[in-house]
Amino acid sequence: MKVSKYYKIILEFLATSFLLLLFGNVILQIFARTFLPKVPSWTTEVGSYLLVWIIAFGAGLLILDREPIGLRMVIDRLHGKAKKTLKIIIFVLSAWFSITLAYGSLALVKRGSTIYTPALNLPMSYIYSALTVIGILIFFSMTLYLLAPLFEKKEGEIK
Repeated sequence: MKVSKYYKIILEFLATSFLLLLFGNVILQIFARTFLPKVPSWTTEVGSYLLVWIIAFGAGLLILDREPIGLRMVIDRLHGKAKKTLKIIIFVLSAWFSITLAYGSLALVKRGSTIYTPALNLPMSYIYSALTVIGILIFFSMTLYLLAPLFEKKEGEIK
C-alpha cells in the first residue's frame, strides 16, 4: 500500500529529525554546563517539547510496525474467532481514544494561545497541538493497519 509506505517514511523522517534536534540540544546543555558560566534556560524547555513531538510521531510508527496497543500475552493465547474479536475490540477502543484525544485537545490548543512558555515565550498552543497530532496520527495509522491486509498480495497472486 503506497500511502502507508510514504506515510511511514514521513513519520520516520520527522521522528528522526526531532530526535537529532533533541540530541543536539542535550549536547549544547552539557557543553554549556561544563564550559560556560551560565546555562541557557531555554534548552531544558526545548528538550521537553522535542520529546513530546517525538512521542507524537512515534505513536503512529508503532502501529504501522504492527506493534500497537494490545495485550500481546492474551492475544497470543487466543485462536480463530476469539483472537479476531479481541483485535477488533482493541481497534475500536484505540480509534475511540484517538478521536476523543484529538477532539478534546482542540479546546486546550485554543486556550493555550493566550498562555506563553516561560523561557521561549512561545504560545503553549504549539505544545498542546501535539495532543491533537497524536490523536490524528493514531487514528490514521490504525486505519492503515486495518486496511493493509486488504491490499497485500497473497502468495502466487498477481495484482
